[in-house]
Amino acid sequence: MQEAHHPVLVPTHMRSKNVLYCKEEKDCLPCVQVQLDMSVASLTEKLEDLTGDDCGDEEEESDEDQEEGDEEEDEEIVNSDHSSGPDHRSNGSFICANLFISQMMPTSSYCDMVRVWMPLSSVPRYQGMNSVKVGTVVFSCFLAAPGDEVNLTSYTQPRYHDVLSKTHHVRDCKKLRVIEEVKQCQVPSLNVSIGDEISVGILNGSRDRGYFLKLYHNRTYQQNNLYRISQRNGEDRYVVPASDVVPCLCFQVWLSNLTDAVRQSQCPFLKYHQYEENVWRQSDLSLKMQNERLVYEFTAPCDLAAEVTLCWKSSHPSQCLEIPDSRRQIFVQDPRHFKKVRPHSSLCVQVRNKDSRIWHTKCPHAADSQNSKKRKEVLVTVSRLSRSNSSLCLLETNPCTALFSFTDPRLKGDRFLKQKVMQDLIANQCVKIWSPSENREVFVCSLDKYMRQRWSLAWVLCLCIPSCVLLLLVLKKVELQNWVKLVTEDTSLDEIFRCRRVLILYSPDYPAYEQLVATLASSLIELRLTVILDQWHSVEMSQVTPIPWYHGQKSLVCEQNGLILLLFSEGARNKYYEWMGETTQERASGNPYSSFEAALNCVLPDFDGGTLAGRYVVACFEDGFNRDDIPKIFQEAPVLSLPSQLARLLVELAGDSKRKLKKRQLHKLSTRVSEKLQNAMQRCQQNGYHPANQSDGQISVSLDANGNDSLELYRLL
Repeated sequence: MQEAHHPVLVPTHMRSKNVLYCKEEKDCLPCVQVQLDMSVASLTEKLEDLTGDDCGDEEEESDEDQEEGDEEEDEEIVNSDHSSGPDHRSNGSFICANLFISQMMPTSSYCDMVRVWMPLSSVPRYQGMNSVKVGTVVFSCFLAAPGDEVNLTSYTQPRYHDVLSKTHHVRDCKKLRVIEEVKQCQVPSLNVSIGDEISVGILNGSRDRGYFLKLYHNRTYQQNNLYRISQRNGEDRYVVPASDVVPCLCFQVWLSNLTDAVRQSQCPFLKYHQYEENVWRQSDLSLKMQNERLVYEFTAPCDLAAEVTLCWKSSHPSQCLEIPDSRRQIFVQDPRHFKKVRPHSSLCVQVRNKDSRIWHTKCPHAADSQNSKKRKEVLVTVSRLSRSNSSLCLLETNPCTALFSFTDPRLKGDRFLKQKVMQDLIANQCVKIWSPSENREVFVCSLDKYMRQRWSLAWVLCLCIPSCVLLLLVLKKVELQNWVKLVTEDTSLDEIFRCRRVLILYSPDYPAYEQLVATLASSLIELRLTVILDQWHSVEMSQVTPIPWYHGQKSLVCEQNGLILLLFSEGARNKYYEWMGETTQERASGNPYSSFEAALNCVLPDFDGGTLAGRYVVACFEDGFNRDDIPKIFQEAPVLSLPSQLARLLVELAGDSKRKLKKRQLHKLSTRVSEKLQNAMQRCQQNGYHPANQSDGQISVSLDANGNDSLELYRLL
């Protein structure tokens, strides 16, 4: 900045505002109007002695002439106290100045120069003042785009005053009051329809007003994969394939015949979680080895919650066992790596979602997998707890089998192979393929040599066994007969059923049906089962009422690992629907001391909560009831039709001892029980159906004067 020795014109204050420049109706552009307050600076005490030049008619110099004359003008101003260059004249009748104003925007910049002058006679004769405002210069329009940030600066040349600067924010299209008159703010509208068919409509963008439509994710644009289905009333409508829809899919549209046209964006699928599976389908996992690092990168169109693990390809082609301590959280397009990894054909990487569903399994050295299939190998993880103590884990299943010593009881069965693996590991004959930490390592050990040894042993055994059998036939005929008898003899019923507790629940619809249930219960008692039937415990039930009695019996069944047999009939089904309030019929009073409703109160919570856990079997007698009519809630347990499926019922009653029940013995027992049930079912058919709610049979309990219960049984036939 230079010091002035004579009065000069300088800008002292800058203001700006938004205006519109309209070429014609509805064809306007946003503008920035700039107002500069001009002042006369460096006033002298004797202004009457000043003279000026007539500078009003002087032609503008070109930019090149101005640059070439800058040095001469500066020298002229410095060497003369009362003279000025061509831009500031105080020796004539005017004071002149070259005023510059520039604007800078993100996409462009512009600078303008204007010659400003005023008569010398108009300069105020105020003594003792350094500067006086004399007027305002208005720049009507600097073109800008809606929402631009414009940097404004102003100064004179030469500079006798600080440069004025200001940042002006142009209103965006949302804040413009006359948005319909600004072409840059005119944008087609989007109309997305989400249903069986997903489509997007474009309004106000067809014919002479061309438009662009883009599909993009939150990470990158994707190529349009749309096809037009209609064009009506100024709307173009396109279909989006459902397989391409992901939650972060967005649409963007703008007019094609405008520069810097405003774009409208819409992301309508953010809350539609049913399209998350498409994100996984479009995702990918890439692997590469760099020195001893296995680099992996997960790509997907949207952000996902995912985990990555190292896994070991087992002999099963579709199985890859997770390697302990290898699980990591993975982020989209964020390359990560596993350190200290040695390449192996069976070492792979898996990506799974938050529900542990595996989506990607890739092996960096899959080309060598054909050779690896011929080899028999096992993966061993070693955790060094101290210098003298380590724990081993054989990766055979998920989770792996932990081994702490050669005498570990879990070595039974494959003890030979596992001991040899541990010996090879101690002798450093296994290959280390990964080291997740200083105290943890993963090794691969070969089983080929041991497999060959075991096959040789197998051939020896194949020859020895027939020889031993022949020797037994010749030398120990009596012992052989005893052995055959032992093999063919039936297993003891006490050993099979072990007096297992069985609670039978049923609806006493009519006397013949009660007798049929009692026949089944008696047959089960003959099989060494402890059977609980309410009609055999009427006195005990009358003392505590049905609901506590049933709950007590259920508790004993659960404690002793027993079984509850729930028999369904027409009456049982009707009482269930009455209990659930799903029928409009009036509820029958029934028998309060053997009430099926009390049994429902006891067992329904288990069926509602899904806590069956092998405690229940549901059955029906097939000649009097169809198993398909059993309410769905009870079909979560095994459902059997009797007597045709008696063999399966006996297997369920045997529980953990069912393997001791031989096929021949099972057939014999089921046939015996079936014959008894057939006779009882024939009596039911002969007597016909007599509903219990018609008082065909009642049980009455009364208390005597001493408070003791007396039981009176009677039936109305």
